[in-house]
Amino acid sequence: MYGSRYNAEEFLATVRPRVAIVSVGAHNSYGHPSQHVLDALAGAGASVLRTDLNGDVAVVGSPRLQVVSRGNALRSP
Repeated sequence: MYGSRYNAEEFLATVRPRVAIVSVGAHNSYGHPSQHVLDALAGAGASVLRTDLNGDVAVVGSPRLQVVSRGNALRSP
């Protein structure tokens, strides 16, 4: 899933994600992530972490996985 507004809500309802990590590049001219997709992720029950708001985000651990963030979010000059 890449953040476009054309992702299927049925897909999210089927996979029922617990976490969604959304990579947002600096000066993104595509308008990603779509608010429609963010709302669909939240509606599916996912915790949404965005690199532009949360900084670096990673899934770590074994055998129990955890999601962590660190660093500063991207800042526009």
